[in-house]
Amino acid sequence: MRSMYASVFSLVLASLCLCPSGWASDATTKPSPRDDRWMKRHEAFNEQAKQNQWDLVFIGDSITDGWRSGGREVWKEFYGKRNAGNLGIGGDQTQHVVFRLQNGNLAGQSPKLAVIMIGTNNLGRNRFGPADTIEGITAVVDSVREACPETKILLLGVFPRAQAADDPYRTKIEEVNQGISKLADWETVHYLDIGHVFLEEDNTLSKKIMPDFLHLSPEGYRRWAEAIESKVAELMDEKVPAQTTLFDGKSLEGWTNEEGDAPPKGWGIVDGTLAVTGWGEDAFTTRDFGDFEFEAEWRLPRKGNGGIFYRVADYRYIWLGPEYQLADDLTRGYKPSADHSTAANIDLYGPVACKPVRPCGEWNHTRIVVRENHVQHWLNGDLVLEYDLLTDDWHDRVKQSKFARLHPYFGQPERGKFKLENHVGSKVQYRDITVREL
Repeated sequence: MRSMYASVFSLVLASLCLCPSGWASDATTKPSPRDDRWMKRHEAFNEQAKQNQWDLVFIGDSITDGWRSGGREVWKEFYGKRNAGNLGIGGDQTQHVVFRLQNGNLAGQSPKLAVIMIGTNNLGRNRFGPADTIEGITAVVDSVREACPETKILLLGVFPRAQAADDPYRTKIEEVNQGISKLADWETVHYLDIGHVFLEEDNTLSKKIMPDFLHLSPEGYRRWAEAIESKVAELMDEKVPAQTTLFDGKSLEGWTNEEGDAPPKGWGIVDGTLAVTGWGEDAFTTRDFGDFEFEAEWRLPRKGNGGIFYRVADYRYIWLGPEYQLADDLTRGYKPSADHSTAANIDLYGPVACKPVRPCGEWNHTRIVVRENHVQHWLNGDLVLEYDLLTDDWHDRVKQSKFARLHPYFGQPERGKFKLENHVGSKVQYRDITVREL
């Protein structure tokens, strides 16, 4: 008899060891409702689905639900005119979302785009491990595809949580995000990991962005919206302003010297690139731009240095504007987050430490987005610096920088030229230079 009980106990123990916290292996994928209060919210969503035909829908837990509170003003700005619906409920895990999606939340719907961000509650309190969480997120994606076959899906990586960069949650989230990234087929399902936009330079979380190191502040919601905006517009097939090519690969047309009366000295066409060929002048666009999205590819020689300046204006004795710094960080020994390293606004703001810069001799991709006073620097697909012009913080930094003599005027112009720096003949090369006015 003791042998029989021992065998049964061994089987039970083995089953508990197979799954975190003793849950069955399908616990994150099997449709599961919660309590009565939750059921009322679920049914309210079903009623909303009957009364509306959404073009855009967000699906998730309390972080998505928070668009109704802390993110309310940002939601109005970015999604108020997009006929968007919010299917977020606080505390939901993947199995709860699967239940909602399979029981009416998307009944009769065919939105252009569904944005999914779910999974952190599965990992919370060690309820489930990364493998089960990946299975649960997969089930959510499958449920959306079954309910809305024509809908495109933007699956977001699970956002970082916990203040410290080395917190165990971070490792679990990284494993989950690596797993769910494979769900993207880049036709129906697209994937973005925007977690870095919430982190400080040392990869910690601040209370300014996540007051409890999990849920977003209003500023956190703005970072979320801005980080996915271009992808949302693309997947919703929205008309976007036309892109203008600033370099045709054949000539210096559209570029001039500071005086605007001749091609810039020290520049030429090298293998189809716009290149510094020796000591000379900075290259200016012949046109001015206000709000814009600028993109270019560039590469540096060893110990190279250069810069892309924007909203460049005449400050009486110098043509200047904010800068996107280009530098051979490795050879020069710059710290990745230094305010004179690649992607910095030189002498004012440094980029994140985990930026994906490529070494000298290889092509890097830069994207600069300026909307009114809000500025973003992107590097090889990652948002690595974000700041606002003319704030108290901006003025304090300018007064303590090499631009102090230009204070308080520096950064005020709402329009200006682009300028490519010729830094003592450092042979920088550019290609695929474009701008889209916003």
